[in-house]
Amino acid sequence: NRTVFPVLSYTTTILAQQLSLIDAALFTNIKPDEFYKCGWNSKSKEDKSPNLVRMITHFNAVTTWIKTFILTQRDIKRCAKIISYFIHLGKDFFHAHNFFSMMAVTVSLSSPPVSRLNKTWALVSAEAKSIFSDTLQNTFDPH
Repeated sequence: NRTVFPVLSYTTTILAQQLSLIDAALFTNIKPDEFYKCGWNSKSKEDKSPNLVRMITHFNAVTTWIKTFILTQRDIKRCAKIISYFIHLGKDFFHAHNFFSMMAVTVSLSSPPVSRLNKTWALVSAEAKSIFSDTLQNTFDPH
């Protein structure tokens, strides 16, 4: 029997705090020499940049989790509610200055499989869509 993690039973603030603690623990373990000669891209990346690889793996796991959680919903209204939840989670990361996890949320919601859910996005409130475009996406827009 698997234990189900009832994500929506937690406020976005609490989840942002908990994920930020995980991020901070991973980040503080990274040593400066792990960046040397892009060691995380080499064949021996686990030897050259083990903590950086853990951070990248964590980022990928969070983005996969968010996308999967959204895309496995059968009910369009619940799916819209979950998208809104993650938008607000991203806003909480922004206010906490956790741009690492904010990027994970933004990348997930901007991914083609999620962004193409036009009927679902139509049910997301204008306020949430504004937060997504004005805060989350614009923070990482180079223009």
